[in-house]
Amino acid sequence: LTGCGTMSNGKKWGQEATLNPGWDRVGEAAYSALVSPLTWGPAAGAAILQIGHWDKNLSKWASDKTPVFGSRKNAEKWSDYLVYTSGAIYGTTALLTPSGDNNGEWVTDKIKGFIVGGSAVAVSGGGAELTKVLIKRERPDREDNKSFPSTHATVATSFATLSAKNVEAMELSKPVEIMSDIGLGAIAGGTGWARVEGRKHYASDVLVGIALGHLVS
Repeated sequence: LTGCGTMSNGKKWGQEATLNPGWDRVGEAAYSALVSPLTWGPAAGAAILQIGHWDKNLSKWASDKTPVFGSRKNAEKWSDYLVYTSGAIYGTTALLTPSGDNNGEWVTDKIKGFIVGGSAVAVSGGGAELTKVLIKRERPDREDNKSFPSTHATVATSFATLSAKNVEAMELSKPVEIMSDIGLGAIAGGTGWARVEGRKHYASDVLVGIALGHLVS
C-alpha cells in the first residue's frame, strides 16, 4: 500500500525518533503546533462561547435534543466507540507507513515511532486529566468536577493528528489524503460532540480538548 520502503525524503518512518531531538527540532515543532489553525481555532471558539450564556445554552440544547445520537445514553456509548476507533486507525496507519524493506530495521523503526506516538497520546491525555484537577469545573450532569477539558476529545484528536501525519508519510494521492483528513477530523469532532450530547461536557470543554490534543501531538 505504501509503494516503497522510504518516504520522499529518503528516510523511514520512525527512523529519526530520539530522546535527544535538539532544541531546533523542538522549537520548530512547537511553533508549527502553536500557529496551526487546528490549535488556535478551537481555543478561540471556546473563548467566544464564554460570551453571555452561549456555552451552557448550546450544551443544554444538544443534550436535550440529542440531534445526532438520539439519546444521552447512545451519545455516551458512541463517545467511547469513536475513541477506540481513532486509536485503531492510528495503529493501522502507523503499521502501513514506509519503514524500510529490512525486517530488523522495520521492526526497530516501528517500535520507535509507536513510542513517540504513544507518548504524545499519554502526555495530551494526562495534561487533560491534570487540568481537570486544577480547574474543577462541574459537569453539566453534576456528576463530578471533572468537566474541563474533555479527555475523550483530547485523546481522539491526538490519535487523529498522529494518523494524519502517518497518512501524509504514505504519499498517497492528494484527494485521498484530503478525504482521510476529513474523516479523521469527523471522528475526533464526533467524539467531542457525543460528550456534549451525553451531558458530560460543555462545548468549550470539547474545543479546548481538541486544541490540546492537536497542540501536543
